[in-house]
Amino acid sequence: MFKSISDVLRSRLRTPHEYSHASALLLRRLAFSSLFSRVQTRSESGALIKLTAAALALPGLSIAPRAEALIDDPVGLQYGYYKQTPWQLLGGIKSQYSPLTVENIEGNGILTFPDHWKFSFGYVQDTWSGATPVTSAPYALGGNNPTLAGASPLVRGNGTILYDKKLTPWLLDPNTATYVPDARLVQTVASASPEIRNSGNFRLGREWEDMAFNVAGGVSQEPDYSSAFGGLNGLINFNDKQTALNYGVDYTNSSVYALINPAYSPYIDKSYYASRGQLQIENGPNGSKVEHLTGTRQDWNFHLNLSQVVNRGLLVQTGIGFVRSQGYLGNPYKAVDMVFV
Repeated sequence: MFKSISDVLRSRLRTPHEYSHASALLLRRLAFSSLFSRVQTRSESGALIKLTAAALALPGLSIAPRAEALIDDPVGLQYGYYKQTPWQLLGGIKSQYSPLTVENIEGNGILTFPDHWKFSFGYVQDTWSGATPVTSAPYALGGNNPTLAGASPLVRGNGTILYDKKLTPWLLDPNTATYVPDARLVQTVASASPEIRNSGNFRLGREWEDMAFNVAGGVSQEPDYSSAFGGLNGLINFNDKQTALNYGVDYTNSSVYALINPAYSPYIDKSYYASRGQLQIENGPNGSKVEHLTGTRQDWNFHLNLSQVVNRGLLVQTGIGFVRSQGYLGNPYKAVDMVFV
């Protein structure tokens, strides 16, 4: 009798999902009967117990339907805090800049809809402030000399530096009045006021018996940087799900509007960007000039991966990808030191 119940479910229901759903309904009805059927004969009670055991043996009932829904549709909120240790400068000089501090708030969730549709979303807000490195400079150049702004690792900028044939900097020893090799480097840092980044993303997908497809996108906004991205990705199963083909394409468009810090602007050669129209000069407070570095960037990413299950203990994967990036690919807050010898 119990075998015939399982056979009837398998023959009448078209997909494993419908089969598991019907099994869950059968189990609930049986449990309901066992709770409220107080008046029954001993033979009826024994038959009900056996029927309930048979229903429990049906596939898809390892997790209760209510608990499964909670796992499939999670919603989360996370908070993070990061603080860098104070800068340790050579010679025991204490930096005037506060260490880098970052606060992060992130929320995300997944929603499941009928007919195997799923929608996921996420939101991130980052707030950071403090000192960050701009470049590295030889200690022999006077990188940690106190300036008018206080003890900060800014290069002296007097144009005098000595190198040997191996391009090792030489430092004038004040005790012996002679030059000695010194390969130490110091970080040139600058501080910024608090900035906030807001980012949101989504993903909408649908699953079938042997394939899946989803579309995703999002935006990220900062005072000096903005980005928009999107992508299409899919999965196709073959050979009774022993072979899987994964494919996708992603595109990102970004733009930069970075303020060049006046503290280290005199040390940077900006003529190349000025010739390309990427340097904007505006009037600042008290007759000062404010410089912004601008640029756009586009990124394309294509990938194709193939997975094959050989046996119970062996999975073989192979893939190919192509990435194309064009436009402004640099970092407006990282300078490169050049020495002409």
